[in-house]
Amino acid sequence: MEGRKRKFNGAGVQHIYQRAYDWGVIFYDEKDRLVLTTLIITKARKYDVKVLSAAIMYTHIHLSIKCESKTTMSKFVNDYTSAFVRSYNYRNHRQGVLFHHHFGWASKVSKKSIKNNLSYVANNHVEKKICSSVLSTRWNFLAYWDNENPFSTQSSVESSEMKRYKNLVRKRCRENKPINYEQLDNMDCRLSPAEMERMIDYIIFTYRIIEYDIIAGFYNSFEEMIIAFDSTTGSEYEIAEEYISESDKGYMELISFMWADGMNRVYQMSDEEKINLAGRMRDSTHASKRQIRKFLHFD
Repeated sequence: MEGRKRKFNGAGVQHIYQRAYDWGVIFYDEKDRLVLTTLIITKARKYDVKVLSAAIMYTHIHLSIKCESKTTMSKFVNDYTSAFVRSYNYRNHRQGVLFHHHFGWASKVSKKSIKNNLSYVANNHVEKKICSSVLSTRWNFLAYWDNENPFSTQSSVESSEMKRYKNLVRKRCRENKPINYEQLDNMDCRLSPAEMERMIDYIIFTYRIIEYDIIAGFYNSFEEMIIAFDSTTGSEYEIAEEYISESDKGYMELISFMWADGMNRVYQMSDEEKINLAGRMRDSTHASKRQIRKFLHFD
């Protein structure tokens, strides 16, 4: 059942689900996720939306938000989605839709259903066997509650380039502007791999997509919330999303294979090139045939 047919309850939390129009892969690297993340938070500020939980997967995204009306929710989602698709299409020399034209949503009103939903969203990466706990992935953002470098090593000495790009990030965030692909590409060219990892952490920490104090308020403390999340994965019965039990590690292998092979993005490949590539992917990775089809956007 489509989320748009349900009754909106402004007293609750809205669970939003978006997937690729063809069920395929959208997020091929960290830059895709960073552009979307900074767009989401800048649009959330614009519409006074509070993001309580989030998960950016390979083929879809989840958000749990609080907002005043269904109209506000729709404007928020449509605004960040259209901005992201424009940037993504320009970067990848593609045209047309990227996400399914209707986003799924469901209102969670009782404290129990809200906590269940927050846990469900936070555990998406754990459920897909990408990580072992909710604090061991970047892309549910929970590890950034009190840590600027949860997935990179700190350095006592910073290069001038690192300082310059940190200043840029702070300025963009202060002006409520997202980080774009061009800026991320410039950082990637001028920073060392270790510095780029620190920069990714710094961007996420600076933009603070999650309202940590609000979600911790459903528990006695943030620490107790994490224990609860690691103890139960939650569930979702009101949104018609695709669920396949296989691990998403197959996508991780495919991405590593793609970059190690020096390939361009899949959108520039002919059907013949994709067919040849699919054969090599089957021989060189543990990804399923289904995952390879979704990765290469075969019908």
